[in-house]
Amino acid sequence: MTRHVCNGPRRLVRVGSALLVVAALIAVSAVSASAASSKRGPAAVAMFEGRAIDLASGWQGAQSCLVWPEVLTTVECFSSEAGLKTRVVQLGGTLPGQSARSASSMPFTSSGGGATTASASCSSFVRLYDGVFYTGASLWLSSRSTWLNLSSLGFDQRTSSFKIGACSAYFADYSNGGGAWYPTWATQAWHVAPWMASGWDNDVSSVFIS
Repeated sequence: MTRHVCNGPRRLVRVGSALLVVAALIAVSAVSASAASSKRGPAAVAMFEGRAIDLASGWQGAQSCLVWPEVLTTVECFSSEAGLKTRVVQLGGTLPGQSARSASSMPFTSSGGGATTASASCSSFVRLYDGVFYTGASLWLSSRSTWLNLSSLGFDQRTSSFKIGACSAYFADYSNGGGAWYPTWATQAWHVAPWMASGWDNDVSSVFIS
């Protein structure tokens, strides 16, 4: 006589255990993805040649980008640094080497219709370059009193030379000012560096303008 063994409950237990394992793996993956996204920060959408681009995913042919939230409602990018300089002048800003204008009493107007005074930002910019001797792609930053995460701007660990404007700055190894800081004496107002200090080439992840 043939004996029939009922394996139903055991099978259900095995299937249930497998589903729990899969669910746990999915949860861990979701947490990891969320942590990675938080570390990178929100992507910056910029306008380049009439179209919106996600800087965190690549500059898509742009060579210079202007981050000036006190004046512009969005980041703007250009095919050359000369184009960026033209835009700064158009918006009433002062370029390095030019005589300072009475910007403290002159409101800046943005293409988005807002207005702010120059006291909210420096009269010049922190300029980062991905090549030594101020070559290659460049990123101009003006926003003060907040850590700017370069990963959101597609410039994480790309800085190979820089020029500091009228306000001192701080460079950090990680996002949000974390990790080691670039020598602070080398990022004071008006300091320039045609190359980075030892161990810092392509290693800056966040910038703070005081």
